[in-house]
Amino acid sequence: MHLYLTSDATCVHCGLKFDLAWRPQRGEVMRPTLRNLVLGLTSGGLMALATATVGAPIDTLFLIGLVLFMTRVILGVLEMYARHVFISGVLGPLVKRAPYNIIAPLGHAAMVGRVKFPMGRETHSHFQEGETLLVEHLRWSRIPVAIYLGTHPGSKG
Repeated sequence: MHLYLTSDATCVHCGLKFDLAWRPQRGEVMRPTLRNLVLGLTSGGLMALATATVGAPIDTLFLIGLVLFMTRVILGVLEMYARHVFISGVLGPLVKRAPYNIIAPLGHAAMVGRVKFPMGRETHSHFQEGETLLVEHLRWSRIPVAIYLGTHPGSKG
């Protein structure tokens, strides 16, 4: 683990230097929060419709969906402005998430060190398994904001 880094992102112990290798496109980080907003508003609309027509049993389910998704929207907006977290480790294989998991921010996940990150295929394709990465991610959803590739000084990158 590369726990102690200098200001130029060099590991104090082994000298591994981390250089910026990937950054998401504009709006890509907010996409899960926007999806939660749409699902929350849809749940709210269906709750209002169910309350007006059917009654209590089904509108309670829509209320639960409304609270779940709108809470995730609030947390998603807050974590954009919270301090980002850095994790270093070796990149593992890309794993497909459950097909009906509507809460997962992305369809795939990859292990970096001992932490599982939501990561798309195109992001994972920038790197090879076994490379040492430093991932800057959002605090709660673990969505990567930047990925730095570790190289030893003197080696050609």
